[in-house]
Parts: sequence; C-alpha cells; structure tokens
Amino acid sequence: MKRTDRSPDWTGGDPLSADLVDLAAGRGLPEDTDVTSEFIDLAQHHGLMGVLATESDSTIVTAIQARNEARQEIMRARLRDTLEALDEAGVRAAVIKGPAVAAAYRVPTQRTYSDLDLLVEESSLDAALETLSGDPSITIPEKRPKADKRDITVKDVSGVRFNLDLHWDLFDYTQLRGAAEGAVEQLWESASHHPDASLGPLWELPDWGRWSFLAAHSVLDHRYRLILFRDFVELCRHPVDWEELVENAGSWGLRSVTYVALWIGKEALGADIPAEALRRLRPVSETVTFLERQLPRVDIARFDGRTVHPVNLASVLLNDSRRARVGLAVRAPMAFPAWRRRTAEAPERSSSQRILLVVASDARRGAEVFAERLQSGLQAKGLIAKAVSLTHTHASARANVEALTDVLPTDAGRLHPRMAWALRRAVVEFEPDAVVAVGPTLRYAVLATAGRKTRLIYVAIGEPRYWIRNGVSRWIQRALLRRVDLVIAVSSMTKTQLLLLEPSLTGRIEVAHTGVPEALFQLARLPREDALRVVVIGALSAEKDPVAAVTAIAQLGDAKLRIVGSGPLEQDVVKAAQPLAAARRFELVGSVDDVSPHLAWADVLLLTSRTEGLPGAVLEAGAVGVVTVAYDVGGVREAVVDGVTGFVVPSGDQASLIRALESLSADRDLLERLSSAARIHIHESFELDSVTEDYVRLVTANMTRLRGSR
Repeated sequence: MKRTDRSPDWTGGDPLSADLVDLAAGRGLPEDTDVTSEFIDLAQHHGLMGVLATESDSTIVTAIQARNEARQEIMRARLRDTLEALDEAGVRAAVIKGPAVAAAYRVPTQRTYSDLDLLVEESSLDAALETLSGDPSITIPEKRPKADKRDITVKDVSGVRFNLDLHWDLFDYTQLRGAAEGAVEQLWESASHHPDASLGPLWELPDWGRWSFLAAHSVLDHRYRLILFRDFVELCRHPVDWEELVENAGSWGLRSVTYVALWIGKEALGADIPAEALRRLRPVSETVTFLERQLPRVDIARFDGRTVHPVNLASVLLNDSRRARVGLAVRAPMAFPAWRRRTAEAPERSSSQRILLVVASDARRGAEVFAERLQSGLQAKGLIAKAVSLTHTHASARANVEALTDVLPTDAGRLHPRMAWALRRAVVEFEPDAVVAVGPTLRYAVLATAGRKTRLIYVAIGEPRYWIRNGVSRWIQRALLRRVDLVIAVSSMTKTQLLLLEPSLTGRIEVAHTGVPEALFQLARLPREDALRVVVIGALSAEKDPVAAVTAIAQLGDAKLRIVGSGPLEQDVVKAAQPLAAARRFELVGSVDDVSPHLAWADVLLLTSRTEGLPGAVLEAGAVGVVTVAYDVGGVREAVVDGVTGFVVPSGDQASLIRALESLSADRDLLERLSSAARIHIHESFELDSVTEDYVRLVTANMTRLRGSR
C-alpha cells in the first residue's frame, strides 16, 4: 500500500518514526520499508502489531500477531463468562478500552490489548468481587492504597494469564483535580443495558463519557501511545454526537484533556474530527497553547512519557481551571521545579536498588541459568544486580555468575564456614538493598545478612517435602523461613508445601515463575526425521533419574536419545545405554553452555525426575516447540498442559511414559499440534521479560511493606 503525504508539521522524528506515525494513521508503509527489529519493538510499544501485520509479511510479525490473536480470543471468551456472571448477580458492568474499542475497528484484530477493563458502580464493587471470587482461576489481591480500580489476575486453563481490572471511576487522575466530580454517576444514569451484545451482556455508557475517558487515558495515563490516537481514527467512522461531547466536556471540566487528545488524533493521524468541534472544545489555556506548539516537534514514536521533558510537565498541568493548574504546579509531586528534580532523580533512585542474587555453584544448571537471566533482566530494568555462587565447581559449562570460593564440600548438607564467610564479605562490600537466596543458599544468606538492614528474599525452587525428611531439618528450615522478608515460590505447588511447613509465611509468600528469553521463541528447528528424537536435559543425579529415561527409550522402536548434562550417575547412564549406543541411537553430550542446538534437534523432551520445582528445561523446550513427556512431579503441570502441550504421566509409571512417547512417534500430526500449543503456552505465561517484571515488582515495590510488617 502506497502511503499519502503526512502533515509537514509532524516532523520531529527520523524516517522510521515517520513510518510508524503513518502506520498508526492507516496511511500504509512504503513498499521498500525494512521491518527491522527496532521497528517491531516500537510497533509493539505503541500497540500497533495488529496494524503492522496487515502491512508486512515478516514472519516475526506474523508469529507475534498470531499469538496476540490467540490470546485475545481466550480473553474475549473469559470476558463473556465474566459479564454473564455479573449480569446474573445484578451487577451493572461496562467494558472500557480493549475489546470494546476493537469492536469499532473495521478490522478488529488490528486493535491489540493485553488486559480487560470493566467499569462497575462503586456501590456494587463488593458484589462484583464476591461473584468473581467463586472462580478458582481468579486471584483477587488486596486493595492498593488510593487505588481507583481492583487488579484481578485471571489464569485461564489454557495457561494464558491476564489482568481483569474493575474500575469504579473513569477520571480519577491527579491532573484532573477538581474536575469530573459526579461525572461517572451521571453516566450510569444514562447507561443502557445490552443483554445480547457481542461481548456479552453489558451496559453501554453515553458516547461523550467514553470519548472523554479515552482522551484522558491517552494523554494522562499511557502518554502518547499511537494506538490510542488510532482509536479516534476508527471511532470517527461511526456517528458521533459532537454537540453532546462538547457540551459535557465543558460541563465536567474535561475540555483541555479531551481537546488535546482529539487534536493529536486529527493533526497527526488524520482522524475525521470536525474543525468546529475542536474549536469549541479548545479552552483558553497557556498549557494547551504550549502543547500545540511543542508536540509536532517531538519524536512522538520514541517519546518517553515518564522522563524529564517540557511536554510531560505540560501534561501534568493539563486542567481546565487556571487556579487548579497553579495549584498543581505548586503542590503536585511531579510539578516543576519539584517535578523536574524528582523525575531527574528517579533513574538514580531506581539504579540505587542493589540486588545480590546467590546461587549454590557456577555449574550451568537450571537455577544458575535463571539467576544469570534474572540478573540481566533486573539490570535492563535499571537496577544494579549481581549474581554470585557460593562455590566454583570447575564444570565444563558454567553460568555467568561470580564464584566466591572454590570449596567442594563432601557433605552437601553441612554448613561450610568458608562459604558463609565469603558471602558475608560479599554482602558487606556490595551493600545490597536485598539479598535474593536461590534454593539451598538460604542458610548462608541468613548468616550473611544477620545484624544488617539488608532485606532477605528466598526463591524456593523445589519440593520441600522431598528434601526435608526428618524433624531436625524441618525445625531448621522453619527457623530460616521466619527470618525471610519475602518468599518467592517458582510454582504454586512449592508455595502450598511451604505453607504447610511454615504457616506463618501467609502474607509473605508469592508465586513468580521462572522464564525463558524471547530469542528461544525464534529458534529454527531442524527438519524432522522418521525416527523420534528425544532429548534429556539436566544433571545426571539421583533425583533426576536419567537411567529411567534410557530404559524407556530402549523399549521404543528406533527412537534416538540425546542426554545433555553431567553428574555422579554418568557411568550408570553409559552402562544402561550400551545397547542404544551400539545401535547408534544414543548420545551423551555432557554439560553445555547453550542448549539451543539440542532443542533445535529434538522432537520431544523427556523428564523422568523424582522431584522438581518448575523445571526450566520444560520451559525452554516449549519455547522452541519441543513437546514434553514428563512424570507428574512438582510444578510440571504448571508448565505442561496434559494432552494439549505435552503429556504428564504418574510419577514412576514407565508404561504410561512409553505409551505417550509411542503416540507421538506414531502420530506426527499430534506432535505438530502439541508443538504449536507449547510455544503459545510458554510465551504467554513464561516469557522472561514478563517474569522479570514480576520479580521487579516483588523485589522492589513490596520490600518496604514486608520489612515494616516483620
């Protein structure tokens, strides 16, 4: 599609930015546009992947959009169920943003969204929460102070997880101080019930309220994201009562914010908004005048709505009342000059959060690899993160962590003084705000932080009931857990077992899964062969029971087995695999720095562990499209949807394990279906960037509260 000329005033960005603005406006892209990773990143940031997918045949864009559409289809189904439940309970609910706006698009899939937002009457909030609380897939956290909505987590049976936000106010922004008081109540008085709406039985608010809310949302909340102005382009295709919009915006003190948003929609993206309506909306305001002059000169595609910039200051002061603007400039936390000073200091304050991650060794195993990835993720979020290991193992494949000692204790259960002292010294020198102890390092972290104000966070990665087998170890573990500010369990199973062990953890324990990097989802697979290719990834140790995997493959026709890992049972594995090796069906690779080539080779990941937390190998395999067949241990069922993304069989039931492998070997269509479903499931629930966001939230936002409640 050949684009038409843009307005010459909006020239603040480079050609890539200009192309993105044109994409948002629906003007198409030049035929020679290079859809680079930078362009895709910007399009994702601005919510334009659905629009880009109609303009580009990039395989990456197509894959991302396919995941988006699959996710949104599930969200719409859950939305219908939610609306039906609320309607039956007599709770009036209106859908705002997301699917409600998408329904107005000529091509609804062009409007991407990642969560659902409902407006309910404040008087009905408790009834709504009570209705939703009966669904076991819904988690309702405690209300945040001064919140204008309740954040509800929904985890669908498919594995898709998203937020369902219940709002009771549309205009509760600091910038709208003194404006729109009573506006929402007025909207409900004029709302109409639509029991047969395509999204489900819902209530529709008058158009003027919807438009004013979308305007405030686009400028004051998600500042200047292009998809929000594209909404106005699409909404203008439908009849609009401009007289009602102008009149109510003036009555409720919403002219400034409504005008600026619609003005951007018209001037930058060409929305069909009458000039007369804009003229009547425009208030007499130095703030509006300033924004009209400055916005066309900024690079809106790369503009950061949270950094020090005159446009951000003006956005803070966007209020109809001159008196309110003066009050905001004097009192608001982000007003100039206090706004400039505090915003300028914000990155420094964020970076000053120092996190020390502690793992047992530098061997490249699941916990160590995740610590390495989490370190990078935290650093990318502006924190100072450092990963250390208690000991250096001299393994051939090592994680990118700093080893504090070269101690090799013969008794894994014995506390080694030298490792304890080394970690204590690292804490004193690094001066972290928080120490994050992963797995068996908790006892060392407790000693290292004793007498210091350092917060202590424990990442529980396994099954407590497997490792804690006598009264003494149980008493020690309970004493250690009482010293912890926050426990992060990698699976719901781990959380449940820890609460049974130490009930006082209630209120101090959260679930945050481990994750896999985006690059794995782009890994190219090797062509399939006639023989099923099976990979085992992990330490060759008793709890992983690798011999069971060898025994299963030996009974499976011509299947090939590749084991990636090393450990104390290596000779046992080699001995058991001799018949397979003789038939050229077995390969022992040993420890590796990068498992990607082996995942690209495999059709199936086989997991015969006797215990697991949330196995990283399963997540990595699913990201690549490798189907998992596993024993039902630990949190395996949280990573594998039985019969949908792989097979989970009773622990130790080798006959069922072999039958699952045989079904995949015989039915390659089934293998392909499970492979595609695994990719989607892992990306939706375990992608590293979203996992890192969970850890950032838990490690930073909750630290002060948890410390204060101890």
